[in-house]
Amino acid sequence: MTKVETKDRRPHRRTELTPDAILAPLTDGDGAGRNLSQIDNSPFDLIQEARRQDDDLPQGVWQSQRKQADWDQVVSLCQDILVTKSKDLRLLVWLVEALVQRDGFAALSPGFSLLEQFCRAFWHNMHPMVDEDGDLSARANTIALLNSHIPRILHAWPITQSGYAEPVRYNWGDYETARLYQARGAAGSATITTDAFQASAAATPVALLQELDRDIKAGLVALDGLDRFLDDACGREAPSLMALKSMLGDIDGWLRAVLPEAPAEEEETEPMSAAHVGDPDVMTSPAPAATPRDSTAGGPIANRDDAYRRLAEVADYLMRVEPHSPAPYVLRRVLAWGRMPLHEVLLEMASGRNDLSAVLELISSRE
Repeated sequence: MTKVETKDRRPHRRTELTPDAILAPLTDGDGAGRNLSQIDNSPFDLIQEARRQDDDLPQGVWQSQRKQADWDQVVSLCQDILVTKSKDLRLLVWLVEALVQRDGFAALSPGFSLLEQFCRAFWHNMHPMVDEDGDLSARANTIALLNSHIPRILHAWPITQSGYAEPVRYNWGDYETARLYQARGAAGSATITTDAFQASAAATPVALLQELDRDIKAGLVALDGLDRFLDDACGREAPSLMALKSMLGDIDGWLRAVLPEAPAEEEETEPMSAAHVGDPDVMTSPAPAATPRDSTAGGPIANRDDAYRRLAEVADYLMRVEPHSPAPYVLRRVLAWGRMPLHEVLLEMASGRNDLSAVLELISSRE
């Protein structure tokens, strides 16, 4: 949540994956190797130590050097074991997490795509194994870590970069905090304002924002593919990825509002032949009838899908004209809830997230 960072993490785009090797079955046994999590001197212990880092909290008089996670080592260890010793879902989830920690939004598409392909290739025999009762909770809970960990990582990843001598970089968490303070009428108490964030975005090179836009769009496509597989494989036990989808959708909507629109391509029309010039049948031929998808919001709502489509159009419009308002973000959350069963909505609302609690407090205010 820092405004100025002395270390720019964006250039570290080293997604050094070897997906073909990870997806190749092992040569012995059933092709999935051993479960290494329970053996003595497990390599899992080395990975956990590489992932561990101390909280960034005041230490008072007891100053000591904080332990920093070594994400490069996590990538190396996980990838080596997946290629040579064990096809374990836990290792791949840690690998994807480490890639996002290291490479940010650029790691989303390759990470989620690899995860989907891995699950399709080894679902029948990968670790952790499915028990005799068909309980998938161990696998579902492993993948659910992505839904809680990755949004937290990306909230702190810089998405603007302005200035030269002392670059100013803001992240999505900065923007959400600024909007919340502004909505409460306490913008003066915030460490960053929405105006400052938008000014930094306006001064960010368009090429960087376009790169971010491509990374997020590709990540959403890959995430949808993974989500569809999990729905098919796990049914009612499928882990929810809605928090991750919602955050990426919010940033994608903000980018649509700040990026310059591409010039519309003019529709090519064939020149009218001389034989038909003045032909009333040609000149007055009616336009094709509008389908429900082409209908304007003024007509009656055709069905449930049409209702949600119109609501999405409203959210997109408000995102373009009022990106500082909470309204489009609330509408996007409503749209996401519309695709979820009630029990998942209730679980998400009861998950204890601070940002959700703040929003609920805000919208319940009578002032």
